[in-house]
Amino acid sequence: MIKHQVTIIKQSNLILNVLMLIIIEVNAILLNILAKLYKAIGEKDKALSDYNKVIQLDPKYVNAYNNRGNLYDDIGDKDKALSDYNQAILLDPNDPISYNNRGNLYDDIGDKDKALSDYNQAILLDPNDPISYNNRAILYKAIGEKDKALSDYNKVIQLDPKYVNSYYHRGNLYDDIGDKDKALSDYNKVIQLDPKYVKAYYNRAILYKALGDKDKALSDYNQAIQLDPNDARYYNNRAILYKALGDKDTALSDYNQAIQLDPNDARYYINRGNLYDDLGDIDKVLSDYNQSIQLNPNDSIAYLQRGEYYYIFRQFI
Repeated sequence: MIKHQVTIIKQSNLILNVLMLIIIEVNAILLNILAKLYKAIGEKDKALSDYNKVIQLDPKYVNAYNNRGNLYDDIGDKDKALSDYNQAILLDPNDPISYNNRGNLYDDIGDKDKALSDYNQAILLDPNDPISYNNRAILYKAIGEKDKALSDYNKVIQLDPKYVNSYYHRGNLYDDIGDKDKALSDYNKVIQLDPKYVKAYYNRAILYKALGDKDKALSDYNQAIQLDPNDARYYNNRAILYKALGDKDTALSDYNQAIQLDPNDARYYINRGNLYDDLGDIDKVLSDYNQSIQLNPNDSIAYLQRGEYYYIFRQFI
């Protein structure tokens, strides 16, 4: 009888222990999900707090280290992000996501060799994951390995024909190597898959202008600005196009808007100064050239243009 009771007690304790483990695991999973939601809505402090709790509950939860590492990376704490990715890899050396995340971090901090090594390992562990190929392709392009980059982009699209980012980046690569038709085709595909992909409109506008199709370029700049009215580059480039089309008043308005959005970009002042030159407003020309040089004292073109202007009007300094 006593032995039977002891057995029952042991079994009950075992069941309780198992239940506690299940409760801990469930809580960790739920907290991890909640933390991801907090991060998605911009509540980064709450997200970090929950990730800390997850790891406290389950110190071997690889996904939590990856997610907390991503959060640390987002808030600019690269050291802590790297520490979390390292811990994730230590706990599970066969998790390709951890290598991919760490590869992204190494790429961000300029350690291209380590980034490439991690992307290679991620692809070795999961050769059917398009994300790792896409990241490696971006890295290959950055280090000048354009053929390898193109090969990786092609692989991404083979694995996932709807992977929008790869069409966009491959379009940029085709543009770089001078294959304008293929670049245009890829930008068209991006916009077909995602009509709100603003960078595709912007780059296609630049491409259309280079091809001499100013009307389509203008249409794409307009669309880019409609989708993102707070990017100074779009107004600056549209201003250049308006100037080329002879619409100087609208060009001036766009340069003013670009400078309002980003008053620290010296190029916008040079461009507006050139437009003021066309309009014959000498004082404003010199004011913009001076401002450009103040913002970028190493811009030889700005000095050259100001020097020519001083020479023309005999205003030597």
